[in-house]
Parts: sequence; C-alpha cells; structure tokens
Amino acid sequence: MELSWYILIFLGAVGGTLAGLLGIGGGIVYVLILEYTLPYEGVLSPDLHRFVIVNSLACVFFASLSANIENIRCKDFYIKSVLWLGLPASVFTILTLKFIVEQSFFSRERYDIIIVTLLLYMVYKVFRSIEIIPKDISQVSKSKLSLTGLLGGVVASLSGFGGGVVMVPIMNGFYKIDIRIAKSISLGVISITALVALIYSFYTSSIAIVPKSAVGLIFPSVVLPISVGVVIASTLATRWSSRLSPKVISWVYVTFMLLFIAKKVVEMMI
Repeated sequence: MELSWYILIFLGAVGGTLAGLLGIGGGIVYVLILEYTLPYEGVLSPDLHRFVIVNSLACVFFASLSANIENIRCKDFYIKSVLWLGLPASVFTILTLKFIVEQSFFSRERYDIIIVTLLLYMVYKVFRSIEIIPKDISQVSKSKLSLTGLLGGVVASLSGFGGGVVMVPIMNGFYKIDIRIAKSISLGVISITALVALIYSFYTSSIAIVPKSAVGLIFPSVVLPISVGVVIASTLATRWSSRLSPKVISWVYVTFMLLFIAKKVVEMMI
C-alpha cells in the first residue's frame, strides 16, 4: 500500500525529532520509509539502495539545516569544529559514493553487518561516558576532529543515515565531549556532507533507468512531504533538547540505537 502524504509528513516528523534531539540527521527513519515507498514510484530492485541513499540524504539535509538555524539562533553553533569535521567528511562522502556505492559489487546487506557492529561499539562508548564529566571541545585536536568527519562521511554514503550515528558517539564516547555540543557539531557537518552528496549524485549518476517522476534522482512526491514534517519537528526538538541534561540525551540515544540495532539484526537473520 502506497503511503499518503499526511503519513509521510508524520513519519518525517519522527525523523526530524531524532535529528533535533540526538543530532543524527534522522536518516535511520528516512531509509526505512524510502525502502517501502520508492518501489511504488517505479524504482527497480537492483537500484533501490542507491535511490534510497540519495533521497534519504535529501531529507537529512533539510532536517540538519533547520536544526542548525535553530542552533545559530540560540548561539549554540560551533563553526570552527563543524568545518574541521565537515571538509574531510565531504571528501570521503564523494569518494565512498564513487568507488563503493556506485560500483556493481556494492550491497547494502553486506555493509549492514559492518555498520551494525560499529554502532554496537559506539553505543557501548556512549553508555560508558554517561557519568563522566565532559571536556571542552577546544581540548580535542584538529586531527581527531578531521578523523571523526572522515568516518562520518563514509558511513553517510554507505547507509544514507547522515553520519551522525558515528560522529556523535565518537565525540561523546571517545573524546568525552558534552553530548549536546557533539550533536550540534554533528548537525552542522551533516548539512555539509548531505548537500555535497546530493550535488554529486545529480551530476554523476550511473543509474541507467530513472523513473519519470524523479527529478534527477530525487522523488519530490515523497521527499517534500517528509521534509515538511522534518523541518517542523527538527526545529522544535532542537529547541526542546537545549533544556535537557546531557545524561537524559545520552540515555535516549542509547535506547533508540539499541532498538534500531535489534531491528537490523532481526532483518539480517530473516
């Protein structure tokens, strides 16, 4: 059954809430929606994962952009750190798209195993950091920030999640940065990488058969209603999260990620 526009708006709001609250871009939700919806738009199975990644990144871009505008308004935006992560993230986003995602050997199922294993370790690190007094972001070296951005760019391209699922736990779990600062930086980086990936995909797509309802590789009939919910919810969630303690946000992050990992494990076993 094809999803109606108001259901897409609601589901987009769910992803937008996660973006604003946890700084992960909401791609985890968008990927699930798009995997179900895009076949109704005429996307053939062999190319489904590529269309899902690009359209998810479009939704991620709107989610992170609206959340960043709210963070800037609240003077909670860390431009220097965003750039140190964002530049390598953008480069490796493109490299991963070109040399892995666009190649015939690419399989979402194969990389899901790697990503789930990585996420389990990330969740463990965030859990261990819940009671630790956070450090200031200025104490983290530029090389560590760049490496974090690199990993975020790779995961964003492989999964369509946006990269926040690894950048937030690395900054919080490994570098002991306040999770509220980590999520703000993550959202800034996600805006950059998602935009770069979208521009790249528009001009270099190797997909032979593109449905007529698509503009480039984007399906406006799906992405636009999702993005309406995304923009509204991510702005409100960002505003709300500024009032929550780092401990509460960390517990919400750990709980949600464990539920998501459990779902992916069940899918791989079926």
